[in-house]
Amino acid sequence: MSFVKFYAPWCSHCIALQPVFEALADEYKSKMNFIEINCVKYEEFCLDKGIRSFPELRMYENGIKISEYEGPRDLTNLGRFIRGEKIGKPESRVLELTASNFSAVVDDETKNVVVKFYVPWCNICKSIQSKYERLIDIYKNEKDVIIAQMDCSEQQNKVICSGKFGIHGYPTITFFPKDFKYGKDFMYEHEVHVYVNRINKEFNYFRMENGQLNKYAGRIPKIDKLLQQISNTTQLKEVKEKIKQLDIHNNYMPILSKILTEGKGFVHERIESLKNKIQATTGEEQDKAIIEYNVLEQFK
Repeated sequence: MSFVKFYAPWCSHCIALQPVFEALADEYKSKMNFIEINCVKYEEFCLDKGIRSFPELRMYENGIKISEYEGPRDLTNLGRFIRGEKIGKPESRVLELTASNFSAVVDDETKNVVVKFYVPWCNICKSIQSKYERLIDIYKNEKDVIIAQMDCSEQQNKVICSGKFGIHGYPTITFFPKDFKYGKDFMYEHEVHVYVNRINKEFNYFRMENGQLNKYAGRIPKIDKLLQQISNTTQLKEVKEKIKQLDIHNNYMPILSKILTEGKGFVHERIESLKNKIQATTGEEQDKAIIEYNVLEQFK
């Protein structure tokens, strides 16, 4: 029997779990094997195992997954799981909406809001909760998004659920972008990667399931197209003027100026530097590095 932790070195939750996992392994090493797999180093293996977020804790017997741990990541509850005992219910980090705070949260035009409408006895609602909560970690760097839920079995909330939105099937996940507060319902399978694709589309985000920005973050298609026309310094200057005339905020102009003063060799040197920075940083600092990297890639 093996208890396996799949992790990524940049994952803050993985780092927080490390001393707990070590203590767990020390206490129960006579009962089973404790294994840690770095999914950055062994990316293909982790993808093959269906690992899409970190940390992921699984129990294996003879190479076959027999269970997955989704409870609180503390020594007490993990110990209960190892011993086969019932574990405590994790406290939800999702914002709970009621009839009294719904409008203040959802109708805020400075926020993009996702709401899961549910009832306590709905088995599907229970089964997707951990997947839904992962969205909080994935979008933690987006300061204008709120992940929320509403219990439609509560009498006070029925005026919102069935009254205002006509919801009678559960779970119903609805998106409320800043510029459209009437709600857009989600009609697809309940998987994290499906949620992420839809949220990115509705709210114009560029996140991947691991919380990092994807290769399109920071890029502007109209400018990318202009860059394809460059073959010499004269054209570089012409494109710079065209971008300037677009009068839109972008990350291209500083790079263009740098190339004109230092030459194109700067691009390759900076890309290599950013690769290391992306691996070594997290949060907003990593986001900035990825955006710069994505834009620089268009100048290669």
